[in-house]
Amino acid sequence: MQKLVAALTASGGTRVEKGSLGEMRARAWLVLQDLKHEEIPQSPETMPATLKARGGKRPDFKMWIDESGPVYYLDAKFHDTQKLTTFHMGADELRQYEIYREWLKDEGIDNGPRQLCFMLYPHELSGTEFLLVELDALLNAEQVIWKNKPARKLLISRDTGAWVKQHEILGAEEEGPRDAKPSLGGPV
Repeated sequence: MQKLVAALTASGGTRVEKGSLGEMRARAWLVLQDLKHEEIPQSPETMPATLKARGGKRPDFKMWIDESGPVYYLDAKFHDTQKLTTFHMGADELRQYEIYREWLKDEGIDNGPRQLCFMLYPHELSGTEFLLVELDALLNAEQVIWKNKPARKLLISRDTGAWVKQHEILGAEEEGPRDAKPSLGGPV
């Protein structure tokens, strides 16, 4: 049923519906993996004035694998990936995430290692898997025009990157250990 809802949303859902589906998937995965995390409030009323003045954009979640490790800021994306070959993001949106990362540092929030990553849920997989993509990987990707605007295009493949199964949520036959933690160490 969840795969059907995801497939229908991918084919005809609005941008907001697609975003909500990605966030729902990410939230469920974080909970089921028992990873320490917080949701980052997204309402206009909760936007810090200093971040708003800069034009930054907040990711969806903040997560820690362990107390001594880096803090990960995660933003769920439910996108078309042209048959699992590319991930596009507009230059304006990428700049908003860069501003957020700069704002964290300037405000002294979570001193120490910080990583901003996207949990890319390809439409083509109907939410059954996601690919972790670091912000820096997209910032260093090929510059293109996408949807008539400047963007970055990152080549992706089933053979590379940090693909993570959403299997606990879907109840798929191929179950993995519930305590398996994602590999978030290196760039995609």
